[in-house]
Amino acid sequence: MLQDLPAIEPRKLDHRTIQQPQDDGSMPEPEPIREEPVRSPAREESPPHHPPHVYCTVRLTEPLEALLHQIAARCDEMAQQMVEADRRRAAWEARVERRLDRYEDLVQWTVASGHARRDGSQLSPFLEPRVYVDDRSSAGPSGS
Repeated sequence: MLQDLPAIEPRKLDHRTIQQPQDDGSMPEPEPIREEPVRSPAREESPPHHPPHVYCTVRLTEPLEALLHQIAARCDEMAQQMVEADRRRAAWEARVERRLDRYEDLVQWTVASGHARRDGSQLSPFLEPRVYVDDRSSAGPSGS
């Protein structure tokens, strides 16, 4: 089986493939890192890149001016719609939070009343409705 493998022929290595050890056998010291400050060239005010006639006032055609006004109006309308959608989403989130708070209060009271019934103690009164800072509304258990 070993006879089937090709023979490995020795190769002579030269100085490019083998690093010779230093005379004293120690590692050479690395060159120190030179820190040079970064110097950016001074900025000069450059003259305009275009000829003066390019910077003159341009008179738009009526259809183009109307189109630009329509685009601006649509952008304003879209911004107003986004503000309204954010307001509606915030109101919805507040309603959901209040409803979850009511369910949480109801579950806590139900568990407490179950413990009171089992222990034979006085049934605890229902919790006072929570008062919210944003609009002073309460979300008590008797709500919707």
